[in-house]
Amino acid sequence: LVAAHHPGALRVAFEPGFPSSKRLCDNLLLNGCYRSVIPLPIALGDRAGLLELEYRGEPGGHGHSLRTREWRTRRDALEAQYTQPVCAERLDEVVERHRLPRPQAIRISLRRGTAAMLRGADGILRDPQLRSVLASVKGDEESGEITGLLETYGFGSTVVSGEGGNRTVILLRSVAPESIGRA
Repeated sequence: LVAAHHPGALRVAFEPGFPSSKRLCDNLLLNGCYRSVIPLPIALGDRAGLLELEYRGEPGGHGHSLRTREWRTRRDALEAQYTQPVCAERLDEVVERHRLPRPQAIRISLRRGTAAMLRGADGILRDPQLRSVLASVKGDEESGEITGLLETYGFGSTVVSGEGGNRTVILLRSVAPESIGRA
């Protein structure tokens, strides 16, 4: 909400979960920032397709993550976890196809799959206009994977430990983009 009220800036919020997407839109209306935030019901990953969004706990709750397998009907099978069909896209392709503004900053909060999401944003990560990435992740392994991946794009990192193994990875561009080679 703080960023949504910054004058002259446009934000794009990706929320693929049905109930969470509705809550996002309701919140934008309630706080008067529906003109400065574009809510998109798209999951971001390293490939496009109709994939599965798996819910942790309550079906339709906010704890969900993108699975790598394609969604398919399972009429006769009972699943331990509720899965929702969801359109998954690469961030690079969404920005190009819908003529969205190139980001200056990216905020990521995923249960898992942050590295896959970033692999789908190769062109954006190379763009000198992108100055920072802030990612909330679970554990040292994922924070190390993200840090290593983004260092190849010229980002320096700081990792802040939180409760329950959560990590906040703060990445700022530290190398001139023109000196970055292909990852």
